[in-house]
Amino acid sequence: MLKITNLNFKYNKNPVLKGVSFGLEKGIKALVAPNGAGKTTLLNCISQQLKADGSIIIDDKEINNRKILENLTFLGDSSILDPEIAAIDYMKYVAKTYNINYEKIDKVANLTEISHFYKNKIGTYSLGMKNRTMIALSILPDTEYILLDEPLSGLDPSSVKKMKELLLNLSKTKGILLSSHILDDINDLTDDILFLKDGKIIEFKSYSSQLLKIESSDDSKSFDILNKNHFLHSKDKLIIDQKDLNGVLKILFVNDIEIINIQNLKDSLKEIYFEIFT
Repeated sequence: MLKITNLNFKYNKNPVLKGVSFGLEKGIKALVAPNGAGKTTLLNCISQQLKADGSIIIDDKEINNRKILENLTFLGDSSILDPEIAAIDYMKYVAKTYNINYEKIDKVANLTEISHFYKNKIGTYSLGMKNRTMIALSILPDTEYILLDEPLSGLDPSSVKKMKELLLNLSKTKGILLSSHILDDINDLTDDILFLKDGKIIEFKSYSSQLLKIESSDDSKSFDILNKNHFLHSKDKLIIDQKDLNGVLKILFVNDIEIINIQNLKDSLKEIYFEIFT
């Protein structure tokens, strides 16, 4: 487990991060905030590119130096890429640094769909191509944890879909912390959210995309019936699993209860975001 405890960072004596604490295990955790709120700063502090006060613990061992890169990968955004260098040259450098067989370079290039351009100079790449290159470089070392800064920005819809599939597959064996302000992308990737506001973390566990909230003509009666039949996923709200919808509709119909509205609770993430940041 990657555990961040009481992380503090100041820039020109101005606090940017204030007592940030959270944990990361296998799966995807999203770091959400408007641009300029400190998302990239936090990722830089975790990866030791910026020195912060606090502790960073991996598997019960505190690491406050560059050795953390043996367990964690973070390369920042694509602005670090030299336009005169090809992606394959960066990949060879990473492979050599981590003692990785060069054969893996082609496998990762194919996986991230950069193989048709990775021998060209980066100056010829679109933003989406650069972002795919950054993802390729991030997963090549095969570290236990991966930090990603706005990894899906600049990608076309088809590439976004494929990258999401790749990240979800990686998250089965790795812990991934990705920053983003694009809520629709987050909805597809994780229910585990870290909002960063005023330098502090607000943890939020959103509802699964499979959960629905029902509004009926008699909510009190509906609650009693659905609770008795073990359909509910809440102690005080009409929240059901999507797979049970047909059964719920039938039992309410039999009891002369009309369905007025059905809401996918995943959509509530936008409401939470605006409540926090406006």
